[in-house]
Amino acid sequence: MSRVAVHVEINSDIERQIAAMAQNAFKRFEDDLNRRRSRLQGRPVAEVRRAVDSALRKYGLDLPDAMVAGLAQDLAEGRQIQISTR
Repeated sequence: MSRVAVHVEINSDIERQIAAMAQNAFKRFEDDLNRRRSRLQGRPVAEVRRAVDSALRKYGLDLPDAMVAGLAQDLAEGRQIQISTR
């Protein structure tokens, strides 16, 4: 198998636009789950985890497993979530 190295430069304006799009997607994800928090509170963590996974797919986002587990735990306990995208 041969490998080819490719160098890609991204225009800084495009980079900012991509970052803004990702930030907006995370904000919508966060708002969506916080609106559903009262319905998720007290539910089994596994059930809440499925809701979090579903919302991630809905917004085309990917988070590490540990972070998803933490979000599910917080929502199951009725805590509001906040995601920093810095």
